[in-house]
Amino acid sequence: METRLESGSQSKSKSKSYASSHDTALCIIPPRCHWPAINKLRSFNDKAYSKWPPHINLVYPFVHPSAVQDAAATLAPLDLLSSLLARRVCLSDAGVFVHDKHRTLYLKPDATTATDLHRLVNEVRSSLGWLAQVDYHPHLTVGQSDEACSSTHEFLTHKARLLTPLSWDAPQLAILVRDTGRDAADGLRRMKLWKCFHVESRNFVELALPRDEPVFVHDKHGHCQTSRAYAQPAYQWHPNDGIWKVFDASSLKPSSTVLTSLIVATYNVHAEVLWPPDTSRNSALVTNLLSRRAEADVLVLEEVSDHFLPDLLKDEHVCAKYPFCTHGPPDQPEIGPLPSLLNIVILSKFPLSWEYLPLHNRHQGSAVATFPTVSFFDSLSEANTEPLVVAGCHLSQGLTDDAFSSKKEQVSKLQRHLYQKYNRNPCIVAGDFNETTSSHTSDMAQRGDALSINGTQWLKQTHDMLSGIGFDDVWLATKLTAGESSEVALANEAIMDLYEGEQAATFNPLENKLAAKLVGGGAFDKRPQRYDRILCSLQLPLRPVAFNMFGKHVITQLSDHSWAHASDHWGIRCLFADKNTRTSVSKGCSILHRVKSIELTEAATSLGGFEDLKRTLLARGYLPTKSEQVTRKQAITLLENALLGIDQAKPEQEDRRRVGLILIPLGSYGLGVWTNSSDIDCLCIGTIRPKTFSAWPFSA
Repeated sequence: METRLESGSQSKSKSKSYASSHDTALCIIPPRCHWPAINKLRSFNDKAYSKWPPHINLVYPFVHPSAVQDAAATLAPLDLLSSLLARRVCLSDAGVFVHDKHRTLYLKPDATTATDLHRLVNEVRSSLGWLAQVDYHPHLTVGQSDEACSSTHEFLTHKARLLTPLSWDAPQLAILVRDTGRDAADGLRRMKLWKCFHVESRNFVELALPRDEPVFVHDKHGHCQTSRAYAQPAYQWHPNDGIWKVFDASSLKPSSTVLTSLIVATYNVHAEVLWPPDTSRNSALVTNLLSRRAEADVLVLEEVSDHFLPDLLKDEHVCAKYPFCTHGPPDQPEIGPLPSLLNIVILSKFPLSWEYLPLHNRHQGSAVATFPTVSFFDSLSEANTEPLVVAGCHLSQGLTDDAFSSKKEQVSKLQRHLYQKYNRNPCIVAGDFNETTSSHTSDMAQRGDALSINGTQWLKQTHDMLSGIGFDDVWLATKLTAGESSEVALANEAIMDLYEGEQAATFNPLENKLAAKLVGGGAFDKRPQRYDRILCSLQLPLRPVAFNMFGKHVITQLSDHSWAHASDHWGIRCLFADKNTRTSVSKGCSILHRVKSIELTEAATSLGGFEDLKRTLLARGYLPTKSEQVTRKQAITLLENALLGIDQAKPEQEDRRRVGLILIPLGSYGLGVWTNSSDIDCLCIGTIRPKTFSAWPFSA
């Protein structure tokens, strides 16, 4: 609805002087088409994101809410508004405001536009009866950084620059008014749009700002209190245009054909956390992902950054294999940067839609993808299943009580979300669980008081939480069915040197050069860990039949001229297939040749009696013969006589046993489990004076 203000009320308002209020603001709001890219960054990094839309403040604080109508009537007839407000606003660079404890990052216009907006601000202030503002810096805030002069701040600044240049035509002036009534859902007092003012037509237009953006509500510790998941745009590769475009999966219908096999892979690509980032590993990472051992239908990546994803999504082979992705390339116009420093990205051969589920804080969440066209035939119900769901996760790391508490909360939220929303869907959870699996590491942590009693209990609870609702660990499942090949590929790894929980480790500083470089010199940190997992729900009719690792064979040169693997993690991959039809799966899949069939035969009812077992062991030389038994008895008697000073050749000599002395065989001989190569350990117990002991010929 449009409203034209009458000139009579305008003339009366010019002489008024208004009181200021932080509950209103006069600002410029960019068009809705620019919101996704801006808000993707703001939602994770701007503390005011849930209360303010994207905006450039002109006058804030503005007037009291009760005087907004009157103030609008005052501004409408100003002729200078149309001449001072630029016909095109262009945010061309990123800037930083320095505060005592943090920094504010923003997008800013060029100097000419900034000067015109400054004049516009003072014209508005003059009409309201206020003094001119000496310093004015027009800006659109995108986030805050708590660590000044840090790599985190530099990465966030880089993300802000990826949004520029950002421009739009025919800007409007918007008046925002704070909602005085608290929202029952989250208790926020948002700035709501009152009206927009067309400068040229001098009309006020009522518009409603969209409320479909994710809102993160945090407690005093910064932990996310909401468990709601928020729909996010997916992207599709368009080969004719050579770009990625937003993909709408809402119109897709379930496919009439069902899959009889599925391959899922996950890989932590290790993001650079120091500025400037070293991108020398990118080509090796892409090579690993395109290798035959990594080929998959669905690929889940962790620790994806703005400096790696563009290289991945511009590779023609990657685009051909995986034309659907949860994110677009950050360097492509209008897509914008990834929201976090470390991101979960899912690539697929199949169309997908996805949602972001916050688990611990804004930056700690799960990407939950649904594949509308992917279903399977369930022989139990004799019907097709619901669409496939794949959840990518990257849980907190550490052995402290706080780390375990956070991880338990994250697993609980993911578990609850999958159960409440997708309990009928076949689900797969893949990613970096950061769960310490090495028994040596946990034992050493307990001895060094780094792991408390509560931490030990939480470690066990976290391990059991997902399996408690019907999720199977595919590595364990394939290990039991001879479909696991990770140890075969590790020719240099001594399996017998591993502690419990170190088999199939995906983080292995003993073998991975980059992992060894990152963990430092402590033996405590260098034990292998099976951090990365793929779990499948019981609703998936296909079962895991083959498992392998990848990423071990490519070594690349880093910027410091050292040589290392592309990532500090190995990638893992699993083949899911119907047990009855798995031989019909494409023979080109390099993982299948390791799948071996097992013929079941009935076990013997008995292995025989004890005497049969004894005769068998004796015949094979595992038990000592009678002559060997006699020889050892003679040796013990000889030793005892020597200790007691008894000479068998002189039975008439004086008995020298002045003290009691007992000789007892120990060890394997004492237990009766010795072999012909065993030593005989003996313990002598008695009271002997030093003078007597020194007189023995063997006392030295």
